Amino acid sequence: MFFLQLQVVGSTMGSREELSHLTEMLARTGVRPTIDRVLPLTQAKEGFEAMAAGDQFGKIVFTV
Repeated sequence: MFFLQLQVVGSTMGSREELSHLTEMLARTGVRPTIDRVLPLTQAKEGFEAMAAGDQFGKIVFTV
């Protein structure tokens, strides 16, 4: 990664304990993730296209 100057974009989920610590920290501090847009699930294709194009700043939320 370093010598080839590759970039890793995204993240994976941590352990259940890490998720618990994260939610406790969010409740304690009031910090919230940045939401770029909220779309109905019927427009999921649009949301995934925006992610693939890098055309968002923050989370894309799909609602049912």
